[in-house]
Amino acid sequence: MSDDQIGLVDAVASLMVEAAQTIILPLFNNLSDEDIATKSSDSDFVTVADRDAEFWLIPKLEPLLTDAIAIGEESISDDPKLGKKISNSLSFVIDPIDGTRNFINGSHHFCSMISLIDCGEPLISWIYRPIDNDIVVAVAGEGVFHMLLSEDAQLTDWEPVHRTFERFQLSDMIGTGGIKGLSGERKLQVRNQLRALAHRRLIGSAGCEAVLLALGEHDFLMHAKTTAWDHTPVDLIANEIGLFSASLPTANAYSPLCDDAILVAPDKDSWLALANHIWPDPVTKPQSF
Repeated sequence: MSDDQIGLVDAVASLMVEAAQTIILPLFNNLSDEDIATKSSDSDFVTVADRDAEFWLIPKLEPLLTDAIAIGEESISDDPKLGKKISNSLSFVIDPIDGTRNFINGSHHFCSMISLIDCGEPLISWIYRPIDNDIVVAVAGEGVFHMLLSEDAQLTDWEPVHRTFERFQLSDMIGTGGIKGLSGERKLQVRNQLRALAHRRLIGSAGCEAVLLALGEHDFLMHAKTTAWDHTPVDLIANEIGLFSASLPTANAYSPLCDDAILVAPDKDSWLALANHIWPDPVTKPQSF
């Protein structure tokens, strides 16, 4: 990373840590019923920690870059028109708590995520896991970096991440898949095919799953519906670490501007094998392969 990139990466990381330490973690295992609500469905949770962290971060992120705006999952939930700004502005896109259900239930599988997106083009993504006390950053064209914070949650040094790939067969690959966004017979078919994978794990946080991909603990990820705040970090980390990430079933490049399904696999051949295992309709080999 260049000095300017390191400065920005550190500044955003510091804000994420401060938001988590002062707003999010004091409410971990300490939420009242009044602190929890739902949004689009009975399983789409939001807490006072989500909202307070996002609205604390917004005015602190925007001054970091000239002409940048900051928007997040909760802002867009309140006003969906804000989501359109991602296509025509330099945007910090915030997911204050990814894995809110886990956060509510006392599981450590939750994180905070921020992505810097320039007119729909991902530039940098940050994922901070407060309980695991680490941060993963992906910088377009520069790679993936990992930091283990000090015991008192102070920034230390960024270490480049290089992973090797050993598990390419469906019977060996470890990963996760989600069916949110599907319905009817297709939902049942995809769920059954995911369950048939020998080493499918349930994590419940796209960001935590992306970290597991980066650190070599997972090999694949499939989510049936994507959002800019959840899946920009997934895609950018996957690409920068050497995995193959693409929309399912088309194999088009992922875009923060659409909500198509995403599939990440070790390489193109394993991607195609996974796609044809998971998806009910045949997935043909694209010309771009």
